[in-house]
Amino acid sequence: MEIRSLFISAESKVPDSWGHGDDCCSWEGITCDNGTRQISRLKLSAVYQPIPIVVDFGCWNMNLAIFSSFRELQLLDFSWNAARLQNFEGLQGLSKLKYLDLAENCLVESIPGSFGKLTSLEVINISGNNMNGALQDAGFRNLRNLRELHLRSSNLSGSLPASVFALPSLEYLDLSDNLFEGHIPINSTWRLSNNNLRGKIFGGASNLSNLLAVYLDNNKFEGTFPKNLSGKVEVMDLHDNEMTGELDTSLWNLPLLEALSLASNGLTAICYLSDF
Repeated sequence: MEIRSLFISAESKVPDSWGHGDDCCSWEGITCDNGTRQISRLKLSAVYQPIPIVVDFGCWNMNLAIFSSFRELQLLDFSWNAARLQNFEGLQGLSKLKYLDLAENCLVESIPGSFGKLTSLEVINISGNNMNGALQDAGFRNLRNLRELHLRSSNLSGSLPASVFALPSLEYLDLSDNLFEGHIPINSTWRLSNNNLRGKIFGGASNLSNLLAVYLDNNKFEGTFPKNLSGKVEVMDLHDNEMTGELDTSLWNLPLLEALSLASNGLTAICYLSDF
């Protein structure tokens, strides 16, 4: 009901079911554990519907500490609410939180260091927030359960911290449409389009065993294409870079490769029918 009051104070509509009946587990966006009847999932995406609806309604203040009492919470989706998010320390007591989606809000600072204390997290999505600044290396070291990290279109800059690429459980990484520079430290699952990254593609490595999809288009990768490629990569988008030289025919031997884009580079290839 406090969350409902915050939305009303921000001159927003709220779901009709909120506040009707004694069982909040039946309210829209709320899921409870069948055994304990404690709230385990809050799906509050795009709840904010300002009255009246105007083109530029700005951001409203949201103190994340309001979620601190949901000790059994495993999923929190507060995306697309145009909220100026404050007090990330308020989430630190949520030891069971696995999925956190705060995309498309107004997080106007870089990623808070307190994220690194949410060690149970498996998915973080803070895409579409105007955070500015650089990713801090220390902020990710303890997130050893993290499988997905979404930071698309967040106005981030600087170099990429090695700790992000060293996360042992990371399967999906989206840092596209930012202002990153420098080199990629180590192999991972990459979606790093539209940045200013440089160096040799894949760091010169040929074993792509950790990669399923690679989106490195619109960067400044240079040098020749790695030889004797191997791995399970399915999608490879490397267009609009600065690579040169001849493609190694081992590229055609990647067994699961379904989509490949190498346009707008300086690459050449001699293909024979036996290569396909």
